[in-house]
Amino acid sequence: MSLENSIVDYKDHEANIEHWVKLKGEYRYEAIIDFLKDKGIECTWETVTDYVRYDKRLVINSIKYIIVLEELYKVFVKRCCKNNKCDKLVEGDKYGKRKGKPWNFETAYREFYSLGAEAAYDGVNLEAMEANQESFRIYRNKAVHNNGLIWNKYNGLFLEDILKVFIEILPESYRKGFIRDINACARDLKVEQWHIELPVSEQ
Repeated sequence: MSLENSIVDYKDHEANIEHWVKLKGEYRYEAIIDFLKDKGIECTWETVTDYVRYDKRLVINSIKYIIVLEELYKVFVKRCCKNNKCDKLVEGDKYGKRKGKPWNFETAYREFYSLGAEAAYDGVNLEAMEANQESFRIYRNKAVHNNGLIWNKYNGLFLEDILKVFIEILPESYRKGFIRDINACARDLKVEQWHIELPVSEQ
């Protein structure tokens, strides 16, 4: 893809475009442009850059709450399990040495779910966890590795779908904050032609 042929006012912003493409990577702009074209949105430089910023905000806020889940899973599994396997969740001993290979997110997710009723604390939806494990794994990895969110699919789900799943598998104590932070990602950006507006929870 040629950015020059894809951004309608490329010549007016050529130096600025070249600067930011060097910093952020051409692939990111190409992915955003393909996404905008698919939505029938004209690719001006302002529109492209605002959607790049929008996607970055979604990534940052997703990571914020993914960390919440990772901590939750490890704390609950450590509390509830009865064998030495749990030591793998510990960051390290007082000498800074590992007590075994730390669990990755997928293992912690699976072990947390296996706790059954114990894991349903604070409204965590275990059915949503089970039904969407692969979709959530893809979403988590895309966010954590900064691969972009708005143009990807998640085992057949679109971003808005997986964000709604995320609400269900978050503890209720965090849901309003997550919805507020995701909806705020569009603030002061010209993304009105397409952005995600999650329904505000009454909980």
